[in-house]
Amino acid sequence: MEGKLLIVFLFLIILPIGILSYVSALRYSNTIENNTVNYASQLSDKMMDKLDDYLEDMKKISIFSSYIAGIKDGLKISNRFYQGLPNRANETPSTILPSEQQTRIDVQKKLGNSLYFLNNIKGGTNSVYLFDRYGHVYYAAQNLAVRPDLEQEYPKWKELAYEANGSPVLVSTKEGPQPAAGKRYVFTVVRSIIDPTNYETLGMIAVDANVGVIENIVQDLDKTTLGTTVVTDKAGQVIYNSGEKSNAPEYPLEDWMRESGDGKGSFH
Repeated sequence: MEGKLLIVFLFLIILPIGILSYVSALRYSNTIENNTVNYASQLSDKMMDKLDDYLEDMKKISIFSSYIAGIKDGLKISNRFYQGLPNRANETPSTILPSEQQTRIDVQKKLGNSLYFLNNIKGGTNSVYLFDRYGHVYYAAQNLAVRPDLEQEYPKWKELAYEANGSPVLVSTKEGPQPAAGKRYVFTVVRSIIDPTNYETLGMIAVDANVGVIENIVQDLDKTTLGTTVVTDKAGQVIYNSGEKSNAPEYPLEDWMRESGDGKGSFH
């Protein structure tokens, strides 16, 4: 009799209560997960809106260069000068010949105010570099912080800008000029400078921005999710990785990028 009562108690009371508790816990867990995902998605949407706005402003800065007379005139002077020096036209020299000094001074005067104007339009912009058709650089840099790898980066920038046919191109994060303490990383927008009156290519502009501007935008998302934020360009190259101090461009994103399909939506 006691055995039968125990079986009845087990199957009619204990087991249903256990099942109900399991189902309730599962539903509660799913509800918490869905709410967290929805909140994180909304937060990431707002973050991406801010980031897109900043990047669009950087791209607009690069576009301005084609419509500023001082920049066009300065690059034309530089192009004419180096075109007349066959031995110097197709190289990016690390030294300046005495005959070039006055020409470079004249070009810098033409470009000076325009360069500083472009460099101060948007907060976080670190440096603006202008290159003539032959790779000779003129720049405005905050705190005189000039990238030491310009000669190495220029061929890649030139190729990217040429393939984009006048559209701005976002370039992945690189280590920038060393500040007094620690390291600093920058991301770059490059674009060919094309004269809108005759569609002549005058040179190229590269706009560096401190990666800290992205860090300021994504920090709320990381605090909420206790996770990592990775920002990539269309090619899958990492622009910013909050989980990597080095912001190295290598990151296993292939599976994530395949999930995203056309690059729109939220995935978890």
